[in-house]
Amino acid sequence: MDRQPAGPWRGAYRGLRHRDGKLLPIPDIKNKKFPEAKKWEDQGSHRKLYRFSPTDYKQAGDIWNGKYPEDGQPLEFIEWPGPGGKPFDLPAEPAVSAPVADKHGIDQAMLTDMLKYMAK
Repeated sequence: MDRQPAGPWRGAYRGLRHRDGKLLPIPDIKNKKFPEAKKWEDQGSHRKLYRFSPTDYKQAGDIWNGKYPEDGQPLEFIEWPGPGGKPFDLPAEPAVSAPVADKHGIDQAMLTDMLKYMAK
């Protein structure tokens, strides 16, 4: 059985075919098979694609367009910033978990801990 990609990504696969008609074995999984997805489908979230970067993924809207195949509703490509607004301009946070290396690139405390652990 030749299964088609489910959801709005179907258009991205339209011209990509192998000689036997199949590119990838993509299962036909509908959102309705998952009760956990109902809440998000009722809100229409399954039709929205957000772009949170002003410079990245500018062409995503070329693929994410048309109608959602399962319910026929229009897909929405939402430019950054989304409904949450602009991100906070927070001060830089110092590295709290990175080891501090000496001039040779070795963290002595980490090395000591490793040797104690390996000696057990």
